[in-house]
Amino acid sequence: MRSRSIAALSLLLVACSAIANFDGLVSDQDSSDSGVDGASKDGSVASNTTDGSPLTTPDGSSDAGMSSDAPQMKVDSGDSGYCSTHPGHTYCDDFDPTSGLMGRWTANVNLGSAGVGTNDFVSPPREMVAVSPDNDGGVSGEDDIQKSFAATKSMDLEAAIKLTLQVSSTDFMAIEFTPTDTSVYSDCYFDVAYSMGSGSEVEAQCSQQDGGSFYMKSVIAATQPSWDRVHLAVDMSTNQVTGTVSGVTKTITFPPGMATTKLTALLGVVYKTSGNGNSVVRVDNVFIDTQ
Repeated sequence: MRSRSIAALSLLLVACSAIANFDGLVSDQDSSDSGVDGASKDGSVASNTTDGSPLTTPDGSSDAGMSSDAPQMKVDSGDSGYCSTHPGHTYCDDFDPTSGLMGRWTANVNLGSAGVGTNDFVSPPREMVAVSPDNDGGVSGEDDIQKSFAATKSMDLEAAIKLTLQVSSTDFMAIEFTPTDTSVYSDCYFDVAYSMGSGSEVEAQCSQQDGGSFYMKSVIAATQPSWDRVHLAVDMSTNQVTGTVSGVTKTITFPPGMATTKLTALLGVVYKTSGNGNSVVRVDNVFIDTQ
C-alpha cells in the first residue's frame, strides 16, 4: 500500500528527526527508564506522542545507514541479552541497550513516532515501538526505523511483531532496493502488511520510469500478528519475495533481470490514517541475514 511519493517525502524528513517518548522509554542521556530514545516528526520540544510526553533532541549519531559486507552482529553490552544468545546472523537487535537506537538505525518519521518502549516485549526489558498519528484522517505517511546493507543477492528479515491496528491497513515490515540499472524500474518495495479486509499479506511493488508499476499481493493468513514471528525474504537470484505470518508462507515472483548493491530493511508503520486512532507496531528480537 506504500506510496512512492510518501517514501521520497519521508527521506527528506529524516534530517528533521527528534527523539520521542511514549512508553517509559530509555534515554541516550540518562540510563534510567525515565528518559527517551526514539524519533518524532520534527526537531522541536513538543507533544505528539500517544501519552502526551515531551520530545527531546536526537543523540546526533549518524552511523545508521550503509554497512559493510562483514557480519555486524549486535550484542548487548554487559548483559546476556537475546542477541548474545542467538549468534550467527549478519545483524541482530533486541532493542535492550539503554542508548543508541538512532546510532544503529535511521529514523524515518512523518506524523507519528518511533522509539524504544519498556511496556510490552518478548525479551525484557525493551522493544521498538512505532506509532501512527490519530488526528490526520486520510493522510498517508510512515513512521519507522531503517537499516541498509551492502548486499547483492538476498536479505532475510525476521522479527517478533505485535500489531494494534486502528486504520484500514498498515505495512509493518519491508525490504526495499534501487536497481543498479534504473532505465526500466526506479525502485522496488516489498512488505508484509495487515488489512482489515483480508488479513496479513505479502506485497511486491516496483515503480517504472514511464510512470507505471509492477504490483502483486498474496494473502498469507487472516490473523493479525500478536507477538508472532514474522519473516520477509527477498532473493535477487530467483526474483522472489516470501512472507511468513502465523506459520503460513506465500511467495511472489517480481520482474527478472534486476540487480542491486544495497538492500534496506524497514520496521514500523506505513499507513493511510482514518482519524480513528493510533496504529501501534511493536518489534522485538530482529534477525537480518544478507548476501
